Amino acid sequence: MSPWLGNLRAATREIHARLHLHPAFAPLACVPPDLPGYARLLAQLEGFHAPVEAWLFGGAARRVPELTDLARRRKAHLLGADLASLAVIVPPFVGAGAAMDVGGDLSRAAVLGGLYVTEGSTLGGRELGRRLEPVLRARGLGGTEGRRFFLAYGTSHGVMWQRFCTVAERVAQDFSAAEHADMAGAARALFLRLEDWLTHGQAAA
Repeated sequence: MSPWLGNLRAATREIHARLHLHPAFAPLACVPPDLPGYARLLAQLEGFHAPVEAWLFGGAARRVPELTDLARRRKAHLLGADLASLAVIVPPFVGAGAAMDVGGDLSRAAVLGGLYVTEGSTLGGRELGRRLEPVLRARGLGGTEGRRFFLAYGTSHGVMWQRFCTVAERVAQDFSAAEHADMAGAARALFLRLEDWLTHGQAAA
């Protein structure tokens, strides 16, 4: 394992494990998945990812021009498309009006730390997307309808992750110890913000 990747995994392991067990994802663990609960999750994720993506990808375009496929890595808009496909009424506390505040300008190292979170989450979302297929098909939704966000890269999930890792390793090999700490801190901070955002939504429910 590359040193930069091992450092990020170690820094985020605990919070990542907690997120896997977060109550917001519980509707996807039901058999079959609970669609109203899934819709609430999508709305909460949209409130998180839309501002984070605009902030993070703006920084990435300036700080990490080596990532030439940033446009394809934008996925927040897919959450709205999935909600529209489900046609489930979602309580307003998790709607588009409840957007999360984001921070200021990002360093080159912090951009990579943030992208580690968003790209890693996309890689891990494939199983959630597969789990939803039967219940969505029963509602007449075919293909990726209703689960576009979790299946964002189609058959290219592995390729997109490896491409990100290749660029990150090339960039991070010149980082100082302080920059490696900045990258790990940014990844951990973004995971914690997601946890806080989802917990806020659950409490409001």
